[in-house]
Amino acid sequence: MPEKANIQAFFLDASQVFADNGTNLTASGVVGTFVNLKGIGFAEGSIVIDISAIDFGDANETYDAVIELGIDNANYVEFATRELLVVGRLFIPFNNQASGMFNSVRLSAVIAGTSPSITFGAFLTDKVPMANG
Repeated sequence: MPEKANIQAFFLDASQVFADNGTNLTASGVVGTFVNLKGIGFAEGSIVIDISAIDFGDANETYDAVIELGIDNANYVEFATRELLVVGRLFIPFNNQASGMFNSVRLSAVIAGTSPSITFGAFLTDKVPMANG
């Protein structure tokens, strides 16, 4: 049986928003701006992506969300990649300690196909979803 996220509420901080709901992308690139984690030390939580529309009309479109970690908003390295396939909410677990301690996080999209289009919102939260049995 698939796992379901068990989170009812988030304390949303505007400085942790990568893309407002309704953001539409048709090409690859960095989504919005970076989130500054300087002075926090170790941080963990989730990148939450709320997909409201995704086009697979030509049957060759692909969509990937890429979490990247950096130092002082530079020298980014890939932390995690998730394929985006359906409308709904996606949680990508995150922490800022990969091969070292990072103080910047950003979200990128890798989009391909004949006429790709995805509409979503995305933000960082300190919540990690719990699985329901």
